[in-house]
Amino acid sequence: DLMYDINVYPKNEVQHPLNPTKTIDGQAGESLLAGSVFQWEAAVDINPSDFYFVASQDSTIPGSNPAIHVNKGDKVYMDYFKIYDKLNASTELLGTKVQVFDGKDWTDLDSKTDYTFTKGAATMSPAGENEVSLTQAGMEKVAGISGAKKLRVVYQSKVIDPKFNGVIDNEFTVNKKEPGLTPDTETNPNKPKLFTGGFDIEKKAEDTKDVLKGAEFRIATSEQNAKDGIYLATDGKSYAESALPTGVDFLTSTSDDAGHAAFDGLPLTWYDDTNNNGKQDDSEPTFSDDKIERDYFVVETKAPAGYELLKDPQKVTVNLTTADDKAIEADITDKPKTELPFTGGTGTMLLITVAVGAIGIGTAAVVMDKKRRQEAESLTK
Repeated sequence: DLMYDINVYPKNEVQHPLNPTKTIDGQAGESLLAGSVFQWEAAVDINPSDFYFVASQDSTIPGSNPAIHVNKGDKVYMDYFKIYDKLNASTELLGTKVQVFDGKDWTDLDSKTDYTFTKGAATMSPAGENEVSLTQAGMEKVAGISGAKKLRVVYQSKVIDPKFNGVIDNEFTVNKKEPGLTPDTETNPNKPKLFTGGFDIEKKAEDTKDVLKGAEFRIATSEQNAKDGIYLATDGKSYAESALPTGVDFLTSTSDDAGHAAFDGLPLTWYDDTNNNGKQDDSEPTFSDDKIERDYFVVETKAPAGYELLKDPQKVTVNLTTADDKAIEADITDKPKTELPFTGGTGTMLLITVAVGAIGIGTAAVVMDKKRRQEAESLTK
């Protein structure tokens, strides 16, 4: 007769690779006006049967120490499944979602029953340590999603300081343990990055070279926009004055007592968008940090008292260092206004009075001369 010693659990003991991948707005990088909303996505590959199944017979889970005995019909769950992320403190966490992908759609898990926050919370300001842990109910739900291939945590975020300049990168760690197997910990190898930059303006008088206070500036994303009066606004889009939405303002900077003005937290061009579709495709490489830049065009919309407006837009190339270096990227000078007649100058009025008087005297002399000629002709006759 055959002898059976049932101590092998009907479970695949090979741990499936997690392949952790971190993206920002679905890409390897992103550059938005500081204060705009974006999202980090921490995704891993999953095998649904790793999370939960029902024992088909009485058995002992191999590799467990101490031994784990299960009876037929028992529910068996993963020991734990956690995703840990230390979010940058310069950002605010606006919301968190946990989702499962079946090859077609992402399904939201329920934060009240399917997962908990063992570190941090769904929203945090400033952001910091955040750890999402699946509950047994959540593991059971994941196992029940047909064709489940991936699980991800989505962190909706924004930079707190609207004048932030620089780079924020991010990584996360996934920790899991299945019954009888050693823990598995993996971290995403490539960190996605958020880029922003800024630049400085110095305003001076052309004649005296004195710094000027009260000059107001706006910026445009192209020279043509600058000439057409289409400026970058606080929502990250460009508008003409007549089309500016309610609640949205143009980005504006005014020179202070030292003649200084600045624009900060500006989007930069961080990859080669060869097909001009506005998103990074697999064939479009990310630039190295020293190649990340963008051109902006400065327009003076209000000049200091007694000075003329800047005639033409001034081009400025912004990169990751222009905001913090000591150089002035836009050195802008204004010409003094030329006083026109009747603008109130005392000297001008005196000259006009003298000129009018001279014209009057000349006219009188001509009239008198003509009269004498007529009288002389009359006597001759």
